Amino acid sequence: MAVESYSSRLWAASQPLYQRILGHPFLVRLQDGSLAPATFAYYLEQDRLFLDLYARSLCVLASRAPTAEAVLLFSRDAADAISAEQQMESQWLAELSATPADAPPPQIAPTTLAYGSYLLSTVHGEGFFLGLAAVLPCYWVYFEVGRHLARAGSSSPLYQSWIDSYSSPAFESVVQRVRGSIDEVAPRQQSDQLHLAKERFLTAVRYEWMFWDMAWRTEDWPT
Repeated sequence: MAVESYSSRLWAASQPLYQRILGHPFLVRLQDGSLAPATFAYYLEQDRLFLDLYARSLCVLASRAPTAEAVLLFSRDAADAISAEQQMESQWLAELSATPADAPPPQIAPTTLAYGSYLLSTVHGEGFFLGLAAVLPCYWVYFEVGRHLARAGSSSPLYQSWIDSYSSPAFESVVQRVRGSIDEVAPRQQSDQLHLAKERFLTAVRYEWMFWDMAWRTEDWPT
């Protein structure tokens, strides 16, 4: 009988949260094409701000990686988060034409700042294994959401483009590689570290739900 991988156990623990993500109205309406363009534009703007913090987290994670291969891989992911993903989101924003050219830069929302700060504090203060557990949901949840939405597709070409980008075989290979990284180091961890990593993973999955909820509400600071 095959032994269940550590990453599979993490994913199984996250299922109640993941199901809530799939049922969130932001994603439901993205799929049926009725999501307001202004709401999607807000999401893209906040995601661009988040990706800067995420890339910085990956850079720290790379500096703490146990192998030269992992250093290279997470450094490359950090670069891709800034270049490839932000460029893709810029193209989607240009299609929406939602933001005037002379508009001030968007302000980072509370949830965006909280999620990015959580990742940075974890990778800085808690080492490679716990840091990896914290950043993994941003890879994995996006792929699973993309794959789920791709089954029916979206009536909106723009939203279908977003779905395609996160359900692609290329992105799946990235997710599998990061899963492999945590499965490689997990057997060398003590039980208390495995428990903490599970908590870090689940906290990040909660933040994933919160991020879409933030976009749905077009969250702003209270004052």
